[in-house]
Amino acid sequence: MINPKCAICGESPSFKKFKHLFLELDKLSPKIKKWVEKADWNVGTKNLALSWLKRGLKPRSITRDLEWGVKVPLKGWEDKVFYVWFDAPIGYISGTKELRKDWTSFWKKKDSKIVHFLGKDNIPFHTVWWGGMLLANGEFTLPYKVAGLQFLNYEGKKISKSNKWGIFCEKLAETGIPSDVWRFYLSFLLPEGKDTDWKWDEFVEKTNKELLGNYGNLINRIITFIDKRGGKLKKGSPSKKDLELIESSVKTSEEIKKLVDEIKLREALKKILLLSDKANQYFQHNKPWEGGKNVETVLWVCSNLIKNITIMLSPFIPESCQKVANAFSFEIEWEQINKKLGGKKIKAIDLLFPKIKREELNKIKKIVTNPTPLEKIFGEK
Repeated sequence: MINPKCAICGESPSFKKFKHLFLELDKLSPKIKKWVEKADWNVGTKNLALSWLKRGLKPRSITRDLEWGVKVPLKGWEDKVFYVWFDAPIGYISGTKELRKDWTSFWKKKDSKIVHFLGKDNIPFHTVWWGGMLLANGEFTLPYKVAGLQFLNYEGKKISKSNKWGIFCEKLAETGIPSDVWRFYLSFLLPEGKDTDWKWDEFVEKTNKELLGNYGNLINRIITFIDKRGGKLKKGSPSKKDLELIESSVKTSEEIKKLVDEIKLREALKKILLLSDKANQYFQHNKPWEGGKNVETVLWVCSNLIKNITIMLSPFIPESCQKVANAFSFEIEWEQINKKLGGKKIKAIDLLFPKIKREELNKIKKIVTNPTPLEKIFGEK
């Protein structure tokens, strides 16, 4: 700035010199570049990291003159704290160490896969900066994937807590809507390739049509039918076509594994819901309510489809899927997809998801768009 002056008092600032510690990213640049170029990341993430490298890396200060923060544990530097983007990523490792005795199996084994999910504004810090720190140390596993997401906006504008524009997580429980419902719609909105928008009309539509009307409806229909017939699942006499339908769900699970590994979670969710829709169509086509000798087979086929769909859906709506697993007596483990359900008794459960009524939206919105002041969350200083 030329001739800088304070906009309020008009005085010119004074300049002082301070000593700081630096990370010499410039010396690490060749190693970082080699790692980034080989990394299997999406195009946007990789290009942003490479743009930093192209401009040329410089030594970056890792200390600050602040009252709050992690103190530097070196003699003569006790008045400094670490810069947050130096200290925070180290917490990934130290946090794992606090939680698990086998922490090295995550951070020091070549076969472990570490994935970072973050907004696009934090991509440089999780690639060039954090990658440089790990490469400088040389002991720890580098990130396998850096899923740099675009921005999630709210009804067409950027989310802002100060302007009370957005949905604030600390208020979600007050609505009485299960957490899986929020998780489900947010999974639909994941801004994997471009910015996305939370829209209340779409929230109601997707929740009622897909979560309640598709998956929830399938669970309710099958459990109700089995319960009316004594509650015990029987195999019946499945045809080749019936068995092929179950096998198709196993093949879908392989596609889902691949999509999740590629961090294409929205696409994975949509494929699972298509399978759920196919199961509903199978049930509707065979009309078990009309009776006949194929009723047991239809219920057995649908129950096995439910098992496989539920296991695939469990990362998206874990609490609801656990209730379904308990009702059908299976474990939520990927290996269970290749196994068929036996003749265990099926337990009745309450409806998994509430129907979101449009007339209730104003009440819901009023709760979740009114953020709790920070001093109430963290306490007065």
